[in-house]
Amino acid sequence: MAFGRGTIPQMISPQPNKRGETIMTTKTPNVAVSNDEALLKLTLTLIGKWTHTASEIRNLAEEAEKRLDRIRMPNSMRKGIIATHIFKGPVARAYGYSVNGSIVTLRRAATGWRVIGFAPQRIFPQQGGELKLQIAPEQETAAVMAMWRAWGFVTKRPALPVTGEPAANPVVPAKAPISSRPELIR
Repeated sequence: MAFGRGTIPQMISPQPNKRGETIMTTKTPNVAVSNDEALLKLTLTLIGKWTHTASEIRNLAEEAEKRLDRIRMPNSMRKGIIATHIFKGPVARAYGYSVNGSIVTLRRAATGWRVIGFAPQRIFPQQGGELKLQIAPEQETAAVMAMWRAWGFVTKRPALPVTGEPAANPVVPAKAPISSRPELIR
């Protein structure tokens, strides 16, 4: 099951229909990483050598939080960031076929990380194993500005006119003559 850019994997689970028959449906989990019991129940839906465990999901949330700390992302701007991780596949190149693994998607909420996607994934040798963070453009701007402030950079602002009345457009400074010599100005 492959997922395109920007999609959130959904968990496939058996559900009874109106006639009592068991059918496979998809549902999006919404489990807090700090909720041990619910996280364990979620991870038991996929069991295998190349699937995530509850402790690995908690470690992924901690790693994502550390990355946000490293780039000095303000806490007020962290809500909504999405972290995706595909379990690392076999290392040996001689392992010539794919294995059944898992993909987990976390979303940063106001109170912490939540699992919003946990699904099976076909993994090929030397595939996966990296944590990818997706942030919105305004979050990227906030992180860059926070890094600049931490490194001592100051952004230059245009000077405002020093008159008693407010300027009509304070951002655009008045044009100065090219030369201060009056004979060159026509």
